[in-house]
Amino acid sequence: VHEHDFGFGGEGAGEADAVAWPAGHLGGEAIGERGGVEVDEFEELAAEALYLFDEYGHVVRSARIAAFKRYVIRSRAIARAWSGDVTGAIHGAEELEVLGDETSGVHWLELAELRAQIFGALGEGDAPDVERAAWRRKATDALERAIDSGTVDPEFVRASDGLEPLRGDARFEALMERL
Repeated sequence: VHEHDFGFGGEGAGEADAVAWPAGHLGGEAIGERGGVEVDEFEELAAEALYLFDEYGHVVRSARIAAFKRYVIRSRAIARAWSGDVTGAIHGAEELEVLGDETSGVHWLELAELRAQIFGALGEGDAPDVERAAWRRKATDALERAIDSGTVDPEFVRASDGLEPLRGDARFEALMERL
């Protein structure tokens, strides 16, 4: 698997930091039943990937490998949110917060999407309004930081399915106007 298999672009699997998995093994939207893979199957796949990062990460250190690790953590957390495991999703958000580069718009957009999914998952349960409001605020705060960075593609942000739970929120709509 190479970073182009999950949307980062690249030069091919012959690069030194390509990961030796079959092509397409993690490609595309492979989370939850929504992506055609059961959540428990994805959970196993994510665990394998994270084991490899922990075991061999010292051998190959690169921005692309770090981005792939963040991708796996974020995808696993979103799968957890979709399956109703909000606590697991929140744990993933906490992991992602520590791994990212706070100057990167992509880092903040990843957090915004994950936090939006947690907000959405809380809406399906019995979460107190104050908790839901806190996650909506966290998501829009992260989105604002992503937009303020000037490094995220406005069209990508507008079309992001990950931000769907925020649509209709006044602050979210104001941020979309700023793009």
